[in-house]
Amino acid sequence: MASPHRHRSTNKPLGETVATARNSIGSAHDEVGERTPVPASDTPAANHHSAGTIYLLDYLPDLAADIDGEAAEAARRALRLPAISLSSGRCEMHACEADPRVIGTPFGLVIIDGLLARETTLAGRTSMSLYGPVEVIDPRPDLDSPLRMSGMVICPDQATVAILDDRVLASMRRWPHIIARLFTLTMRQLELSDVRSAIGKLERVEDRLLAFFWMLAERFGRRGPDGASVNLPLTHEAIGQLIGARRSTVSLGLRALYEQGMLTRLEDGSWLLAPKSLERITGDDSPDPDPQPVAAV
Repeated sequence: MASPHRHRSTNKPLGETVATARNSIGSAHDEVGERTPVPASDTPAANHHSAGTIYLLDYLPDLAADIDGEAAEAARRALRLPAISLSSGRCEMHACEADPRVIGTPFGLVIIDGLLARETTLAGRTSMSLYGPVEVIDPRPDLDSPLRMSGMVICPDQATVAILDDRVLASMRRWPHIIARLFTLTMRQLELSDVRSAIGKLERVEDRLLAFFWMLAERFGRRGPDGASVNLPLTHEAIGQLIGARRSTVSLGLRALYEQGMLTRLEDGSWLLAPKSLERITGDDSPDPDPQPVAAV
């Protein structure tokens, strides 16, 4: 189901780890469980150190799908990139630029292991997006937006990333098909954003939760006889930021799904989706076991 290059699992729930990365500065909660946004400047930067080098095409072989024979091996050698290990904290591009192994100006990161979370706060509400192995991210903020949003990329626990620098640009000039393949990769990531946007528009919070967890299962999960499991511990607050709901609403929705046998939290912190839960969100006409939906907020 998922990429063979999986994220490093952690028993500490995402949400708690993001809060830890912020060093718990200014994270008071109001009566509905919404966190006061923490300025990016108050979030400690992630510690980073060299993780050696990686051959990008070993992780993204599709980039060389249009290159044959000796040219493919030459492209593999040309795309040997510096990798860094990140601790929990704010991920910033200037830290990558300062790496002496970088050639030219880096323009993005490829996640090799672990997870990164992008948080965006607008008008007091925070949205979160997750990025996992073999996904591309640019941690630089958009300073030209007129919406006065605050945002940052956070490493919740630990992660390893490869730095995209001028070696990638030189390889694209030599093998132009790599550009098209990289473009396809980033477009697929945008499609995931479209899916998450569609999930946020579902009226019932239970449907939002099921669709969201199935999306995670396709990216990070495993499928077995009992359903699909996602070994990604998440706090209710983090789930709310990911699907556009308040923490209290998420808690009610998760309780309803547990009672319906749709979604179970296992002892190790992972989540198990029952097979019938997929039928529910893909248009199955069977009777709804819970005629009183939890109102989505």
